[in-house]
Amino acid sequence: ADVNNAGNACQTCHPGLDTYNRRARGDYDGNGYAEGIQTEVRGLMSLLADEILETMPGTELEDDGSISISSSDFRNLTDDQKWARYNYNMQLEDGSFGIHNTAYTVKVLQRSLEKLLGVPLDEAIPGIEIRNSLSDTGLSPSEWMMY
Repeated sequence: ADVNNAGNACQTCHPGLDTYNRRARGDYDGNGYAEGIQTEVRGLMSLLADEILETMPGTELEDDGSISISSSDFRNLTDDQKWARYNYNMQLEDGSFGIHNTAYTVKVLQRSLEKLLGVPLDEAIPGIEIRNSLSDTGLSPSEWMMY
């Protein structure tokens, strides 16, 4: 990463910052380590991509890392599956891997993963630190991705 640019762009609010991959407040991907924000987000994205590719027929991992699907296969997805794929591709396209809005990025990826797994995330991945509560939000599928 461009350390000079990290300092120039972020020093006002984060004095002494010398990396974009600053320490996360928890183990958001459940691998047993609280690492840098970008490392945690990449870990979450990897978990989500694996789940999408495994559970959604017709999905393919493209060379740029995005996940594609034909329109005929897309029509067969549930709303939760559509949102999960959208959220994954949206975070990939953003390219900051959580630096632009860490709380939102982690929550939307964790919610997407939980929806695909169909069980509470902390049951599926013991030790994962949830960024705010994911279950019982009372939100419809079109709302939960908008946090």
